[in-house]
Amino acid sequence: MHIPDPHVVRVIDEMIEAIPDQQLFAHYTGGGRSSYHPKMMLKVILYGYSQKVYSCRGIEKLLHENLPAMW
Repeated sequence: MHIPDPHVVRVIDEMIEAIPDQQLFAHYTGGGRSSYHPKMMLKVILYGYSQKVYSCRGIEKLLHENLPAMW
């Protein structure tokens, strides 16, 4: 409710949710520790890149300090 409708994070969310799960999981071999959902990871990466944050530590900081990134 605090994020306006035309915000870039909402556009990224709609775009990623339109991708079928089968298409993402076709490239996952399984095994190892349980992972995060690929759609969630894509949303985080794309929002970080859209804010010109390219490092893992920078994206982590963005997730802690930026309300749209938390959403």
